[in-house]
Amino acid sequence: MKKVTVRMVGKAAGVSHSTVSRVLNSDPRVHPVTRDRVLAAAREMGYLIECGNGRRTVALILGSNRIAGYISSALAAMLSELRECGYRAELVNAADIELLGSRAVTGAIAIALDDRLNERWSELPNLPLVRLNAASSHRDNIYSVNSDGLSGMKLAVDFLIGHGHRRIAFLSE
Repeated sequence: MKKVTVRMVGKAAGVSHSTVSRVLNSDPRVHPVTRDRVLAAAREMGYLIECGNGRRTVALILGSNRIAGYISSALAAMLSELRECGYRAELVNAADIELLGSRAVTGAIAIALDDRLNERWSELPNLPLVRLNAASSHRDNIYSVNSDGLSGMKLAVDFLIGHGHRRIAFLSE
């Protein structure tokens, strides 16, 4: 398969290759309608969207203003892993996901447990989403990674019993 170039994206969007470059570098002088058209063409053609320094950006979608406990740990781990892999991260509130249609992001990871996220995501063209512990919809480019809480709890209890503990409690927020 032939590699999609900036010139090819520009031709498909009806703009110059320099305008495509401005869009990918988030130049504020690009009209929002033009930005949307270029990003839609790039995604439709399978162009690997990168910002000017060659690093791709992944949106991390959060569900609430409260970042604590599991969410905090998951977010810190994702930020660290993305940085290690050469990606940038952009934090987005689940209520504002429509903004991603006009951002140069290659995909998103949702920590948010918002049930309406799948139907709202299907309105974004050709942008992959990975959800943590939520429903998938491969038709809409939505995938999921689920934890196995039952097996994890069994491992934890077996470990404690194996070390002689008999009075075991579970504490949660």
